[in-house]
Amino acid sequence: MNIDRKIHEYLEHSKLNKKIGSYEYDKSKIYHFKKWLDSNRGFTELEQIDIGTINDYLFHLKKTYVNNTINKHLKVLKLFYKTINYEFEELQSIKNLKERKVSFEMIDFELLQPMTEYVLSLDDDLGNNLLYKGIFCLLVDTGARISEILAIEKSNINMKHHSILLKATKNSDERYVFFTDGLSGSIIKKILAKNTKGKYLLHDYIKNTNATYGQAKYFISNQLRNQFDLQKLHPHMFRHTMATYWLEHGADIHFVQKILGHRNIKSTLIYTHTSFNHRRDIYATVSFKY
Repeated sequence: MNIDRKIHEYLEHSKLNKKIGSYEYDKSKIYHFKKWLDSNRGFTELEQIDIGTINDYLFHLKKTYVNNTINKHLKVLKLFYKTINYEFEELQSIKNLKERKVSFEMIDFELLQPMTEYVLSLDDDLGNNLLYKGIFCLLVDTGARISEILAIEKSNINMKHHSILLKATKNSDERYVFFTDGLSGSIIKKILAKNTKGKYLLHDYIKNTNATYGQAKYFISNQLRNQFDLQKLHPHMFRHTMATYWLEHGADIHFVQKILGHRNIKSTLIYTHTSFNHRRDIYATVSFKY
């Protein structure tokens, strides 16, 4: 059985029977496996994949991901074989790895790309879509609390330096956060051009008032959650997700502390718990060699 053909068959089934978010999720996981196969095995037929191949792939995942994420990859692999009616008892019998319980909820990193593409595809001129884009992009770019994002004043946005001065913060300490030109920058420009009056950046275009938490919750916890078929999704999950993402992609713990606005670094250290494998790999790279 040709691997490419069966992956196409599986994804067509997923596309027809699942919501777009679940389909994108399946696609990202199965293509991750296929990319690894191409780079490390060069297999073209399913019959070439044995339990040793699967174990090697899971070992590869351990170099980058925590057990919670590895189990998600494993689940999609099992579902792939089940959907195409290909018996692989040894794979199906693999038990989930022991997951570390954390004190916060995160979004799967691999969902950030399809989520962003979906949000940016919304029609700016329809309803409050431009507001929703602003909320989403700022949550991803800045890691700020939703209350801090809703309180962003136009006068505190520096387009030249891609920075925002947050004044209405949880601990009342003013701080700077940054944004990318490709994500929040382009949306901010559109918002400023459309909403020339008022003190605050984010605006409810339907009611012609300042944006509220209700709009953010509606878009994130209802529209976006349903679109991606998630059990739970709320604005604060973006803060947890981006803090962990930054750390796992090389950011210094003190940088993350400043960006998040934590007075005590202990509040920031909780995010290092999920990046043990990443820190181990960094150590393997920088440790003394003789």
